[in-house]
Amino acid sequence: MSLRGWCPSLAEPMPAADGLLVRLRPRLARLSAAEARLVADAAARHGNGAIELTNRGNLQLRGFSAASAAAAAAMIGPLDQPVRRPGLLTAPLLGVDPAAHPAGEVLAARLGAVIAALPEVSGRAEKFFITLDGGGAAGLGAIGADIAMTAAAPAMQDAGWVLRRDGDPHAVFCATDAVVGVVEGWLRDWLRAGVARMREMFPGVEAAARGSAAVTVDRIPGVAMVSVPFGAMDAARLRAIADRAESGDGVLRLTPWRVIMLAGARADADAAAPAGARVRACVGRLGCAAASTDTRADAALLAARLGADCDVHVSGCAKGCAHPMAAALTLVGRDGRYDVVVDGRAGDAPVRLGLGLADVVAQFGMLAGAAV
Repeated sequence: MSLRGWCPSLAEPMPAADGLLVRLRPRLARLSAAEARLVADAAARHGNGAIELTNRGNLQLRGFSAASAAAAAAMIGPLDQPVRRPGLLTAPLLGVDPAAHPAGEVLAARLGAVIAALPEVSGRAEKFFITLDGGGAAGLGAIGADIAMTAAAPAMQDAGWVLRRDGDPHAVFCATDAVVGVVEGWLRDWLRAGVARMREMFPGVEAAARGSAAVTVDRIPGVAMVSVPFGAMDAARLRAIADRAESGDGVLRLTPWRVIMLAGARADADAAAPAGARVRACVGRLGCAAASTDTRADAALLAARLGADCDVHVSGCAKGCAHPMAAALTLVGRDGRYDVVVDGRAGDAPVRLGLGLADVVAQFGMLAGAAV
């Protein structure tokens, strides 16, 4: 298997500008209030207290040494998905939203057991990603995944679920009791093929256009939505969210939209649908040696100038870690300024090079979906 790059984990921290970075993949993208406080304690006690909510519903903790990262892993390791295996992201309101597929929770548990039983992989294969979208008020939308399972539309309820492999132009429609067997077979095929990502099994197929993970989630009755701007918070903020979760069912449901959902929790000021969910930014030069711009500060300025719901991605480099999919306007940091990509991803060819923020607004503001 050809390996290029790898993902940080609790067991294998990744060097960053502010120390080592570790990543926690909470099971089903959920934490109880007590578990969230434990994560906050690990971040504050052993790291620099910075916590990031990623576009896969994971948590990154920053500012560790080798010894302190090991201590944090010992604290929160039991909350993690099986290491060196594909990740599983489920729609956040499975089991809560009556409009979601009623079998979603059972399927998630069965799929988690299948993934845990797989042989370990390493390197780029650890980026392999599986989604389970039961529909309802907070479906996952067009998030790119190696294997995607989506509840069938009402007109196709007899089929149960639509299953897709990245790169395969054909979908599979199957009943609920067949889903796990089909997915397990696909995973075994992938392992035997010795490739890193599912799309590599379909080399002759033109890559399909990928949608954006930033969907519009309106207010959902009985669910408080806590916005985490740019996915960045500190340990104190996570503890406060955990406290608030206990006014409901006590569970923090992490999402790929930089939002934490709290079922039954009190409706505080930030319980409305979050503004700015389509303005994304990585940590930038403050935490990444590959970046030369203060991406989050610049993204906040752009949101204030263009409107909080403009479709903008500000990336410190061409890797596009904060948002691997297309945006109306993508700014890619280089030598303290920005190259500009229109309707594309950070790694795509830019249409302009080396602009400052004022020039970006003047020349491309209308393309971001806002009046200037």
